[in-house]
Amino acid sequence: MKPRTLFSVIVAASFFLGVGTAVALQGVKPWQQVGWAEWQKWPPESRQAWTDGFLAGAAAGQAPDSVFSDSTRFANWMSAVRPTERRFPYGSNIYGARLQDWYHWENHRNAELWRGVWVVNGEQRQNSR
Repeated sequence: MKPRTLFSVIVAASFFLGVGTAVALQGVKPWQQVGWAEWQKWPPESRQAWTDGFLAGAAAGQAPDSVFSDSTRFANWMSAVRPTERRFPYGSNIYGARLQDWYHWENHRNAELWRGVWVVNGEQRQNSR
């Protein structure tokens, strides 16, 4: 089994076990369903943590196979400057602020956070051209 595949399986299994346990014990919504109501209740530190985690997960999903064979190489790759070819090239503070603006409009309040980040990312990329 390729190191990247093995790593992905372990991360996914750990994630689902942890999320399933947390949801069962705390009655927390699954991450795919978290939206505007939760975003508004969170303090700024929690919003920052959510966007940091989202971007880290997206970046790890784009990491080349070669960095998964060594944790140091993986950590170095993750901390490298965000190249323009990454799916989400901007900093978490940009996404957090733009997401707050995006949710300000009534018609977006039913959308999930992850969907908002995708839309904001598309708008940012279009405006930067």
